[in-house]
Amino acid sequence: MLNRWIMCIIILGLQLTSVAYAEGDLISTFGVSDLSCGKYLQDIATKPQASNAYSWWIAGFVTGTNLAKGRRTSADSAAHEVWLKKYCQDHALDTFMKAAQELDKALDK
Repeated sequence: MLNRWIMCIIILGLQLTSVAYAEGDLISTFGVSDLSCGKYLQDIATKPQASNAYSWWIAGFVTGTNLAKGRRTSADSAAHEVWLKKYCQDHALDTFMKAAQELDKALDK
């Protein structure tokens, strides 16, 4: 049963691929990145399982950027989620990927 859930998550992730801009270049993104901040706020307010999906996605994104930059941060996943929620409340029309990129910049400080 667990293997079936893992396979479903992998298939869903592959279906949710998109293309985004990172500093003028096209990059491939996976997951929830092309959804709007408004959609993110709606989803986490109405769908508990969606909140987990966003949390896992952002945890992977931050881990990847930390590895790429050799960055160590004391912020934890809960802090990232609070930061993203506030950012998205202030910028509902931005994509979730843009919010993640802004979080990455904030973590550089």
